[in-house]
Amino acid sequence: MNAAPHFASSSLDQTLLEAIECLKSSQLDQAQQLAEEVLQKQPGREEGLYVLALVAYAKEQFESAKRFLEQLLSLNPTNPGYLAYMADTLALMEDYHGAERHYQAALSLQPQDVEALVNLGRTQVKLQRLDEAVRSFSQALTLRPDHPDNMRELAVCLSHLGRMAPALNLLEKAVKLDPESGEVHHSYAFALLKDGRYPEGWQEMTWRFKSNHYRKLHGAQFQHPFWEGNERPDIHLMLICEQGFGDVIQMIRYAPLVAEKVGRLSIYTTEELERLMGAIPGVDYVAIDSRDPVLGDVSHCLPTLHLPLVFETTPETIPSTKGLFVLSEQERGAASSLPDQKMDDGRLRIGLVWTGKSHQGFQFEYLAPLLALEGPRFYSLQYGPAGDLVTGHPGIADLRPLMGDFADTAGLIREMDLVISTDTAVAHLAGTLGVETWVMLHEQADWRWGLGGDRTPWYPSVRLFRQRALGGWQGVVEAMVGGLIGR
Repeated sequence: MNAAPHFASSSLDQTLLEAIECLKSSQLDQAQQLAEEVLQKQPGREEGLYVLALVAYAKEQFESAKRFLEQLLSLNPTNPGYLAYMADTLALMEDYHGAERHYQAALSLQPQDVEALVNLGRTQVKLQRLDEAVRSFSQALTLRPDHPDNMRELAVCLSHLGRMAPALNLLEKAVKLDPESGEVHHSYAFALLKDGRYPEGWQEMTWRFKSNHYRKLHGAQFQHPFWEGNERPDIHLMLICEQGFGDVIQMIRYAPLVAEKVGRLSIYTTEELERLMGAIPGVDYVAIDSRDPVLGDVSHCLPTLHLPLVFETTPETIPSTKGLFVLSEQERGAASSLPDQKMDDGRLRIGLVWTGKSHQGFQFEYLAPLLALEGPRFYSLQYGPAGDLVTGHPGIADLRPLMGDFADTAGLIREMDLVISTDTAVAHLAGTLGVETWVMLHEQADWRWGLGGDRTPWYPSVRLFRQRALGGWQGVVEAMVGGLIGR
């Protein structure tokens, strides 16, 4: 949404002019007070309502912004600016259908509004209508052909569709047009990795440090020089876990190799991963607080997603995870409380996970054909509130009471014959442990799963079940049922 409204100054009284100036200088409370004064004298005045809408939006009070915009649209229903601003607000409220309708209405009145076209495309991506998003981004690029961020938006969408050649072509052009953009380079990195071009992809991935989102999350952590992969028995190196839990588990396989080259190795991570990271051979210390005094003599650091670059990883040279987590019997104690632990009736034990931080549209009820099978015993390895869905279900045991952290979960996974999961941290953990794992993949699968096939070089024990069409989980579940019946 624009920072301030544009009205002919001749139509405004002094109070409104002052309100707009306050809005421009981010004096939001003052702008609100002045606009309210105007509306007390002239109820329903558009300019006053518009200032209040923008103030509410800037304060992230989206319900209030929506109410003011509804009043504005009742007064002036064909104002393309109001329609676009309402769409922006609805998108931030995750009402993507409503946002799409308002963007389309705005564009019917002002078809060359590039910003509205790009935002429409983003909304269509959220609605998983990628072909329509491609058309919206393409129209925006036609109107503004040399805009690198528009190229990036279109390229990312094409990459999700597996159309890698045009996606990479666009990103290469975008990099040349804006060689200092962290966002453009970061998107280029993901496309290269998805295309299997690992050496180039890892190099481009270093640009993530210059992307706005990444800098906000991790910028303050990198206070030491980066280790470059050479033999340094004189240094204390801190590996900094970054991104999501699954990313950390995937990349931490390099830690034993790092330990062979440095004098002392510490890992900085989260409480959920603390014990699991401490179970890696060669790791001297695990910290969950950056102020931990043990980290006081750290001389070098390295974020975990930098490790494949340092070790010049290709799909053929990905390190094995065999023996990565050495958990003591005490640390694996959760598994001893597994329901039916003492039963040895030969029935298949299957652990299930159906959702993670990145929601992929999979619903628990889609598992019904699996749970209807009479042979296996099913156990829920699902974290968080989503695990409530198994409450009272006779065919699946809820293991959340035994899952205090990822070390507990690792112990439980080792008791399973098979783990079935969407693309989650548990899938990465099961694959790292070498347990047979079936991963249900969205059509817009992440770079690490490649473009096709049912195997991944990252996890030899993992079998991939891919959607044939966007949203088509039924075929994925049917394929797994067939695989289980055939065992």
